[in-house]
Amino acid sequence: MDTIDTTGDPLAELALELAAQQASEGAFAVVVRAAMRLLAADAAALVLLGAKDRPRVAHASGEGAAGATEAELSGLVTDALQGPVARAPLGAFPAALAVPLVARGAVLGALVAYSRRDGFADGALDAFRVFGAHAAAGLDQVREREGLAQALASRLVIGQAEGILMERYGLDEDRAFAVLKRYSQDANVRLREIAERVVASRRLPDEP
Repeated sequence: MDTIDTTGDPLAELALELAAQQASEGAFAVVVRAAMRLLAADAAALVLLGAKDRPRVAHASGEGAAGATEAELSGLVTDALQGPVARAPLGAFPAALAVPLVARGAVLGALVAYSRRDGFADGALDAFRVFGAHAAAGLDQVREREGLAQALASRLVIGQAEGILMERYGLDEDRAFAVLKRYSQDANVRLREIAERVVASRRLPDEP
């Protein structure tokens, strides 16, 4: 039976690694690696709730992790969304642990760890539960930073497009924004995409 990693401070290390991430994909990988390290697991997977709350594997590491998780989404992961669970065996793995990822009262998904040996160490599920709570908080912060960065990038390109329309057509800022918004609504396309087209062509989308 494996032992829990007590070298250093796993939660502090996780927080530091997540603080350095600016995108969700990198953060997913950090959480999965840290979970494997904490529990000496052979594989792990991070599962998020997608459309209509259907679970999907966002990141997996270790041979068989993604396949095993996909096959058990309706069982182990669904159970984990209600609280920490341990199950044995699970597919090719003699043992598995799963904990929910909850941030600000919202369930993000679940984190699953697998072992090819007899099982996990005593207290592993409790340690994994605490780890999951910290991981969820860290992932939520990364998502927030990612959203702010995307919003800033959108604001910058929209501002550039407004400037082009103001210079080319003699519009003021409010009118230039209104024109972009109307094109966005008429084409059912995000405002940022319309702005990107204007910046790239330096003209309105329907102009030759």
